[in-house]
Amino acid sequence: MSITPLWWALSLGACLGGNGTIIGASANVIVSGISAREGHPITFLGYMKVAFPLMLLSIAICTVYCIYVISRPILLLCCNSNAELQHFCIFSLNQALRERYRVTGFFL
Repeated sequence: MSITPLWWALSLGACLGGNGTIIGASANVIVSGISAREGHPITFLGYMKVAFPLMLLSIAICTVYCIYVISRPILLLCCNSNAELQHFCIFSLNQALRERYRVTGFFL
């Protein structure tokens, strides 16, 4: 079973989640410092009023993308009405996670 959707979710969440606050990403901190040095300070709450809603919107869009584009084949396979096939999907996912942990020491 592919863990591609999990990698996409982790990557997008880590990348976009840091944009919500001024200390969430190193680029935000650098721009804030340069801006303050040039006489145009950016406050934490001032930044967050603009950036946090945009961050939530971008994460919502990426969530829809992850569900409907990346993991749709897996969801369609596992949501089949055939009980035997559902059991096989759950067993395969469990087996894939155990194998990944045995090889790497991590579940992902």
